[in-house]
Amino acid sequence: MDTRGSLEDAIEAGRQGKIEEWVQAFLQLEEKNQGLSEGLKKANRWWSGPLEIAFSRLPRITGPEVGMEYRIDPLGWERKTLNMVRDIKGGWTPAPLIAEYRSGELSLRDGNHRREALEKAGRDRYWTVVWFNSEADKLSFDAL
Repeated sequence: MDTRGSLEDAIEAGRQGKIEEWVQAFLQLEEKNQGLSEGLKKANRWWSGPLEIAFSRLPRITGPEVGMEYRIDPLGWERKTLNMVRDIKGGWTPAPLIAEYRSGELSLRDGNHRREALEKAGRDRYWTVVWFNSEADKLSFDAL
Protein backbone atom coordinates (compact mmCIF):
# COMPACT_ATOMS: atom_id res chain seq x y z
CA MET A 1 0.00 0.00 0.00
CA ASP A 2 1.23 3.48 -0.88
CA THR A 3 1.41 5.51 2.35
CA ARG A 4 2.50 8.86 0.88
CA GLY A 5 -0.97 10.18 1.60
CA SER A 6 -1.20 8.87 5.15
CA LEU A 7 -1.19 10.87 8.35
CA GLU A 8 1.28 8.42 9.89
CA ASP A 9 3.72 8.92 7.02
CA ALA A 10 3.42 12.70 7.34
CA ILE A 11 4.08 12.56 11.09
CA GLU A 12 7.17 10.40 10.51
CA ALA A 13 8.38 12.78 7.77
CA GLY A 14 7.95 15.66 10.23
CA ARG A 15 10.02 13.82 12.85
CA GLN A 16 12.77 13.30 10.28
CA GLY A 17 12.73 16.91 9.08
CA LYS A 18 11.44 15.80 5.67
CA ILE A 19 7.97 17.33 5.63
CA GLU A 20 8.63 19.26 2.41
CA GLU A 21 9.46 15.98 0.67
CA TRP A 22 6.25 14.43 2.04
CA VAL A 23 4.21 17.43 0.83
CA GLN A 24 5.63 17.18 -2.69
CA ALA A 25 5.03 13.41 -2.85
CA PHE A 26 1.47 13.87 -1.56
CA LEU A 27 0.59 16.71 -3.95
CA GLN A 28 1.87 14.70 -6.89
CA LEU A 29 0.05 11.53 -5.82
CA GLU A 30 -2.53 10.97 -8.54
CA GLU A 31 -1.89 14.60 -9.54
CA LYS A 32 -3.85 15.83 -6.52
CA ASN A 33 -2.66 19.43 -6.67
CA GLN A 34 0.00 19.95 -9.33
CA GLY A 35 -0.44 23.73 -9.31
CA LEU A 36 0.38 24.00 -5.61
CA SER A 37 3.27 21.57 -6.01
CA GLU A 38 4.83 23.67 -8.77
CA GLY A 39 4.20 26.94 -6.93
CA LEU A 40 5.93 25.68 -3.78
CA LYS A 41 9.05 24.86 -5.80
CA LYS A 42 9.49 28.47 -6.93
CA ALA A 43 10.98 29.74 -3.65
CA ASN A 44 12.51 28.56 -0.40
CA ARG A 45 9.93 27.50 2.19
CA TRP A 46 10.13 26.79 5.90
CA TRP A 47 7.88 24.08 7.35
CA SER A 48 6.21 23.00 10.59
CA GLY A 49 4.08 20.02 11.35
CA PRO A 50 2.03 18.16 11.26
CA LEU A 51 0.43 20.10 14.11
CA GLU A 52 -3.12 19.81 15.41
CA ILE A 53 -4.74 23.13 14.56
CA ALA A 54 -8.29 24.27 15.34
CA PHE A 55 -10.54 24.82 12.33
CA SER A 56 -11.31 28.28 13.69
CA ARG A 57 -7.73 29.18 12.66
CA LEU A 58 -8.04 27.45 9.25
CA PRO A 59 -10.69 29.16 7.15
CA ARG A 60 -11.44 27.41 3.88
CA ILE A 61 -10.54 29.07 0.57
CA THR A 62 -12.49 26.58 -1.56
CA GLY A 63 -16.19 25.82 -1.52
CA PRO A 64 -19.55 26.75 -3.01
CA GLU A 65 -20.07 29.87 -0.88
CA VAL A 66 -19.90 33.38 -2.30
CA GLY A 67 -16.57 35.01 -1.50
CA MET A 68 -14.46 31.85 -1.70
CA GLU A 69 -11.11 32.29 -3.44
CA TYR A 70 -11.86 29.10 -5.39
CA ARG A 71 -15.61 28.78 -5.80
CA ILE A 72 -16.85 25.39 -6.97
CA ASP A 73 -20.10 23.66 -7.90
CA PRO A 74 -22.31 23.11 -4.81
CA LEU A 75 -23.48 19.65 -5.87
CA GLY A 76 -19.96 18.39 -6.56
CA TRP A 77 -18.76 19.89 -3.28
CA GLU A 78 -21.55 18.24 -1.29
CA ARG A 79 -21.12 14.86 -2.98
CA LYS A 80 -17.36 14.78 -2.39
CA THR A 81 -17.52 15.96 1.23
CA LEU A 82 -20.36 13.58 2.15
CA ASN A 83 -18.43 10.66 0.66
CA MET A 84 -15.46 11.68 2.79
CA VAL A 85 -17.68 11.93 5.91
CA ARG A 86 -18.87 8.38 5.25
CA ASP A 87 -15.27 7.20 4.86
CA ILE A 88 -14.15 9.01 8.04
CA LYS A 89 -16.96 7.41 10.02
CA GLY A 90 -15.88 4.09 8.51
CA GLY A 91 -12.35 4.48 9.86
CA TRP A 92 -10.48 6.44 7.18
CA THR A 93 -7.86 8.84 8.52
CA PRO A 94 -7.34 11.67 6.02
CA ALA A 95 -3.96 13.09 5.12
CA PRO A 96 -2.98 16.29 6.91
CA LEU A 97 -4.26 19.62 5.69
CA ILE A 98 -1.72 22.00 4.13
CA ALA A 99 -1.76 25.68 5.09
CA GLU A 100 0.27 28.77 4.35
CA TYR A 101 1.15 31.27 7.06
CA ARG A 102 0.97 34.81 5.70
CA SER A 103 0.52 38.16 7.37
CA GLY A 104 -0.02 36.50 10.73
CA GLU A 105 -2.87 34.28 9.49
CA LEU A 106 -3.23 30.73 8.20
CA SER A 107 -4.66 30.08 4.74
CA LEU A 108 -5.81 26.54 3.94
CA ARG A 109 -4.18 25.80 0.58
CA ASP A 110 -4.87 22.05 0.28
CA GLY A 111 -7.48 19.97 2.06
CA ASN A 112 -10.58 22.15 1.93
CA HIS A 113 -12.80 19.12 1.19
CA ARG A 114 -11.06 17.12 3.95
CA ARG A 115 -11.51 19.96 6.44
CA GLU A 116 -15.24 20.28 5.64
CA ALA A 117 -15.75 16.51 5.90
CA LEU A 118 -13.87 16.32 9.20
CA GLU A 119 -15.98 19.15 10.58
CA LYS A 120 -19.20 17.45 9.43
CA ALA A 121 -17.95 14.26 11.11
CA GLY A 122 -17.67 16.15 14.42
CA ARG A 123 -14.03 17.25 14.52
CA ASP A 124 -13.04 20.82 15.40
CA ARG A 125 -9.30 20.50 14.69
CA TYR A 126 -6.98 18.36 12.62
CA TRP A 127 -3.37 17.66 11.74
CA THR A 128 -1.98 20.38 9.51
CA VAL A 129 1.33 21.03 7.77
CA VAL A 130 2.20 24.74 7.62
CA TRP A 131 4.60 26.45 5.26
CA PHE A 132 6.20 29.84 5.73
CA ASN A 133 7.66 32.14 3.12
CA SER A 134 10.39 33.43 5.43
CA GLU A 135 12.32 32.19 8.42
CA ALA A 136 11.08 35.23 10.38
CA ASP A 137 7.46 34.16 9.77
CA LYS A 138 8.24 30.65 10.99
CA LEU A 139 9.89 31.99 14.12
CA SER A 140 6.93 34.30 14.86
CA PHE A 141 4.50 31.38 14.40
CA ASP A 142 6.56 29.07 16.60
CA ALA A 143 6.41 31.71 19.33
CA LEU A 144 2.58 31.65 19.38
